[in-house]
Amino acid sequence: MNDSALAVSAAREDLLERLVDLQPRMRQRFDAVLPRGLCATVSADLGGVTQHQIEVLQTLARRGRVTMHELAALLGVGPSSATQLVDRLINRQLVERHTDPADRRLVWIVATPRAELLTSRFGEVKREIVRTLAGGLTDAELATFVALLAKLADGPHIRVASASKEGLQ
Repeated sequence: MNDSALAVSAAREDLLERLVDLQPRMRQRFDAVLPRGLCATVSADLGGVTQHQIEVLQTLARRGRVTMHELAALLGVGPSSATQLVDRLINRQLVERHTDPADRRLVWIVATPRAELLTSRFGEVKREIVRTLAGGLTDAELATFVALLAKLADGPHIRVASASKEGLQ
């Protein structure tokens, strides 16, 4: 590698290190704008629903209904984990299983009206937090930021577990 390539590589590594360092600071910013008492209120409203269960409810809010296999794939978990999540949400009366009338082998997972209300409230709070955090950005900066985050989020699939193991060995 020539000196120019080493300089570019070092500059990129510095930027990546800054990105890693910014993550906890962003969490602090989120916590700072989170309305006081909201976590306790939402937790009480949701009856102790976990973050993973909220992800299920948000998935159902976006898609309407899903099969168990679709849900597992969308969440990146195994079918048994998805089943456990759904079972707990059924116990809290937040989702239901509906058999497809055209194909009784097909079972749809759907949110209840209570879940839809809670998911809507949770979404409103998240949007208000993001609005507050992005308040100091121009429209152009926000558009660039969103485009870059989308590029990272939608990039090629990465086997994180393998990458972590290789980095630790």
